[in-house]
Amino acid sequence: MANVTLSWQLPTTRQQGGPLLESEISTVRVEMSADGGVNYGTLQDIRPTDPQTVTAPDLEFGTWHFRIAVYDQNNQRGEYHVESVDVADDTPPAAVTNVTITID
Repeated sequence: MANVTLSWQLPTTRQQGGPLLESEISTVRVEMSADGGVNYGTLQDIRPTDPQTVTAPDLEFGTWHFRIAVYDQNNQRGEYHVESVDVADDTPPAAVTNVTITID
């Protein structure tokens, strides 16, 4: 298992290039998926005045997908930023199998 921490910077512009003040941001939603990005669930909502970081604790081995979106005060969602991470299987090796004992 592994803890995965994401951190980011808030945007200062809107999609069309106009300015975006921090006070115009409602929340940053971080979502995660364990099924290749087919289904996402909310990991955490972060206020713009909080540290822009979140940790997904105790993730099992496999590929995890994360997406982050900024919502403004009018509940308009910006484009998703998508990242993925591979958590390695760091468990010990399995036991040997098919042991044969021969007496001479």
